[in-house]
Amino acid sequence: MDSRVNRYSKKNRLKRRIKKLGIKGIIKILIRNIVYLIVGLVYATYLLIRAFDNLIARFFMRLPRIMKVAIIYLLVINLGFDFYRIFEDTKPIKEVVTVVSKVEAQNIPVNFNAKEQKEETCVFDSISCQIAEKGKEIGLNEEQTLISIAISKWETGNYTSSAFLNKNNVGGVMCDTGLRTYATLDEGITHFLTNLKNNYFDIGLDTLEKIKPKYCPDNAKNDPDGLNQYWLKGTNQKLIELKGK
Repeated sequence: MDSRVNRYSKKNRLKRRIKKLGIKGIIKILIRNIVYLIVGLVYATYLLIRAFDNLIARFFMRLPRIMKVAIIYLLVINLGFDFYRIFEDTKPIKEVVTVVSKVEAQNIPVNFNAKEQKEETCVFDSISCQIAEKGKEIGLNEEQTLISIAISKWETGNYTSSAFLNKNNVGGVMCDTGLRTYATLDEGITHFLTNLKNNYFDIGLDTLEKIKPKYCPDNAKNDPDGLNQYWLKGTNQKLIELKGK
């Protein structure tokens, strides 16, 4: 037997349910169930008439009236539940269709197969990944991004140089007074990549061989030790390493 708490709990839930539905809601449910009952009765009668000549129908006709009524009632209830589930199950489908329609209207690609959805993960070190992410933001393609990272790794000695650590300078970027200083690493990366995009990639200087004469020319005034002659070989080696990952 139910405890007093359980009985009161069920009673309160029923009251809340009735209050939530309201008179209109209750009437709708009653009408719907009556329709299910009528449809189920017609359906059961149709099946019996259609199969009257078979053994099951003959056996059914020999049963007492109370058993016939019970069987028909069970068929009606079963059919009613089937119809109810069909109509209820269409609601999530309608919601999905609505969402898909909205997404397609915004030209957003839809993929319902979770296994096929692959998140792009960066395989480089954290600084290189920051450069790659910023490159995507400003519109660099994959090759341009890899070239940018190769230049940065060479110019900073794999992000260990004083210019990188103290000035947030990721590309050996110069100004009139020497190596340029940036307030933040993000600012340094943004300026480095924007410079490459606007002054190199966008005007056709899209390989290390084409970039070198302008970016790091031999016999430059700011290169008294002649280190620029090693720039092309060093950056190409970095690029090969990046593409091998």
